[in-house]
Amino acid sequence: MIAILSALEEELQSFIEKSIIIRTEIWNSHKIRIVKFAGRDVLVTNTGVGKVQAALVSGHVISVYQPDALFYTGIAGALKDNLSIGDVIIARDCVQWDFNAVTLGFEPGEVPAGSTWKSSVKHSDKNIRFIMSDKKLLKASEGWKWEDRKVNQKVIYGRIFTGDRFLTPRGRREIASLIKELEGDAVEMEGAGAGIAAFVNNVPFFLARVISDTTDGRHPKKFKKFLSESSGKMCSLIEYILGNNSV
Repeated sequence: MIAILSALEEELQSFIEKSIIIRTEIWNSHKIRIVKFAGRDVLVTNTGVGKVQAALVSGHVISVYQPDALFYTGIAGALKDNLSIGDVIIARDCVQWDFNAVTLGFEPGEVPAGSTWKSSVKHSDKNIRFIMSDKKLLKASEGWKWEDRKVNQKVIYGRIFTGDRFLTPRGRREIASLIKELEGDAVEMEGAGAGIAAFVNNVPFFLARVISDTTDGRHPKKFKKFLSESSGKMCSLIEYILGNNSV
């Protein structure tokens, strides 16, 4: 089984529509669907917004259902001027941009290992800063594109910022030096939270997003329609990956 998570139920719309629902379970108001998707057993659920929610639900899913991989999808804001609405960013890695223990001698975004967990995984004695997407899943994603000749939209691989703050254009300017230092491409509010849950449990992790707003503040006029279209893109991407990977 694999798990597909998003912050909002609407971001999972296309996955649900293309699935055969086997059963539905409720956990703390979260609707957890066990489905057949792309010929595979798949768990689909939303986490809610923010790093804590994402880590909490991801941890529960991993503990109870023991998925072979955890995918997190949805939308994100651009941190680079060359990204437009509808472009897709596949995360090579992600980082908690708003985690700051610099005064204690750590780098921006670096989480001290001893303050957060002790586990048996081989890298548990190291601090964590950049949470990597699984190399095999990244490889399986290569070559995917959104089949829509009406629009010229990009697919890039980059670094996603995660933080518990919605960044407006003014907010982006306020942390411009940090964006440059950490080489961020897009920003959202859940990816690294889910990523840490996967990391400490040795579950392969994959993060991808559709750009919903640009550095100059442009955003979709019809947001619900955009969410639906974005869900379709993420559904297509993961279906492509599953076709190229045996996870």
